Amino acid sequence: VDRIDGLTDIVMREDPHVICLQEVTHNILMLLHAQPWFEDYKGSPPPQQQYYTIIMFKRSMNKPDGSTRVSRRDFMTSEMGRYAVGFCGMNCGDGKELTV
Repeated sequence: VDRIDGLTDIVMREDPHVICLQEVTHNILMLLHAQPWFEDYKGSPPPQQQYYTIIMFKRSMNKPDGSTRVSRRDFMTSEMGRYAVGFCGMNCGDGKELTV
C-alpha cells in the first residue's frame, strides 16, 4: 500500500503524460484501479505472468480516431515469458506523435 500511496502522490503532483511501471502484480494493478487518477490513463493489457511491466498514457493523448496502439514483442527464448511492450502514435499536438 505504501508503494501505491507513493505512486499516487507523484501522479497527482506531477500529472505525467506517460507512466511506466515494472514488477506489477495483479493485486497491485487492482489497487491502482481504485486510485482517483487511474481512469485518466489508458494502459497496456496485463499478461498472464505473475508480475509484469505496464505502460500507461493520458487518454487525452489518444489519437482522435483512437488509432494509438499497443505494440508487443515476445522474446521467444525467454524461459520467464519476457517481452517488450510499448505504445505507438500517441498524439502530442501540432501533428506530432510519440512512441514509447
